[in-house]
Amino acid sequence: MGGSGWLVGGHGPGTAFTSVFPFGALLVSRGVGGGFIQQYIENNTGFIYIRQKWVTNAWGSWYSPNRPADLTVNNFLKFDNNLANKKIVLYDLGSDHQFFGFGIQADTFRYQLGSASGSHVFYTGTSPATSAELVRLQGNGLADFAYNGRFKGNITPGPGQA
Repeated sequence: MGGSGWLVGGHGPGTAFTSVFPFGALLVSRGVGGGFIQQYIENNTGFIYIRQKWVTNAWGSWYSPNRPADLTVNNFLKFDNNLANKKIVLYDLGSDHQFFGFGIQADTFRYQLGSASGSHVFYTGTSPATSAELVRLQGNGLADFAYNGRFKGNITPGPGQA
């Protein structure tokens, strides 16, 4: 097992570390800012596997992108200090303004919907199998409250208010 591997794109031979990777050749081992990522190719299947290590945390388990693993972080996630509408994307519709996710601008934390037909919806768990909607803020600016009781304070302008 082991043997010679190749770097991604065929740019020169990779190194097989048979004592550490008896099952394949290490393709990439890269460290930046205290974090590391490694990729290897498995000899029998040809699948590529990845593992990562963040700063002082232990190495994560090997996983294949063909079956994504859960990401567990035992420290904080830190992003660059660049201002951008799009920093964390949960669902992308292809532009800086049409995505579901988060961004940051000068003194502004953005919580972004992908379209005016979308809604920000807040739920509460009512049982292990169900949730109840509490508040819906629609992309067109309207708000729906599922609560039929009394609100504390004014939510609409009263007499003499603009």
